[in-house]
Amino acid sequence: MSQNNTEITELFERLTDENTSLKHTDLALLSDLNNQEVAAFKDFWIRMSPERRLDIVSRLGELAEDDVSLDFESIFIRTMHDPNAEVRAKSIDGLWECNRPSLIDHLLSLSNEDPSMEVRIAATASLGRYSLMGEFGQLPEKTRQTLQTSLLTIFRDTELPVELRRRALESVSPFGQPQVIMAISQAYNNPEHLLKIGAVYAMGQNASDQWESVITSELNNDNNDLRYEAAVAAGELGLESFVPKLVSLIEDPDIEVQLASIQALAKIGGKDAKKGLTENLESTSSQAVRDMITTALADIEADESAAGMPAISPEE
Repeated sequence: MSQNNTEITELFERLTDENTSLKHTDLALLSDLNNQEVAAFKDFWIRMSPERRLDIVSRLGELAEDDVSLDFESIFIRTMHDPNAEVRAKSIDGLWECNRPSLIDHLLSLSNEDPSMEVRIAATASLGRYSLMGEFGQLPEKTRQTLQTSLLTIFRDTELPVELRRRALESVSPFGQPQVIMAISQAYNNPEHLLKIGAVYAMGQNASDQWESVITSELNNDNNDLRYEAAVAAGELGLESFVPKLVSLIEDPDIEVQLASIQALAKIGGKDAKKGLTENLESTSSQAVRDMITTALADIEADESAAGMPAISPEE
């Protein structure tokens, strides 16, 4: 957005007036603010109550998810240091698509030092996308090492809350180094249920075939959360050996497991996945499952077309 001074001032005044309800049209105008506009916004921001600030960042996050053309990155980068912990956490969540390496130090600082555990968990969870960048050589070596070491340090600190340690493990999991593999194994064998769930998720992000037997086993687990994470991980590993079990999980008693299995089959693709999806499309009575299967089949067709493969019908 780029407006003259009068327009931008009037917009900020409306947002600051807490007797005025927030409008979609006004909030959308905060997309793509330039540096001058952001500086002006900060002056108005500090005049708002914590409740109003939280309402705004929450709504901006929802708008960005619904409309990919909207970009509130410049707002969230500044509000992630807001005095209110809830505002900080929501702002961090709003930066889920941001991949600026310059944010790594800020997020690491928040994950280690913020007085709010909610903020520390949000910051730690958000670092996973940077670990993926580091594993693919898109970060300087020193930054990559600092990121990996910091996340492993959090995971290994048994004095910290389990949820924070779990998020640290999940975020460091894209790295393929032996110490990361060891951390995933340790978490999987830990009696703490949340760490085991995090470990299964981490196996998928780690994307190593060495986790095939573990994921296969967890697809049969009686626990819904573990079956769900195993289905997600199976999709990330992309191995065709998972297809028969994933197809059977389309009829799982838990709807989240059903949907995760369908998405995993879409990622794996191939004739058997398409056949299983098609058969379940014809037999299921759930509209949510039908919609997900339809999307999955379209995704497989699109991937095959992009790869220059001839379309294969499930019957062939």
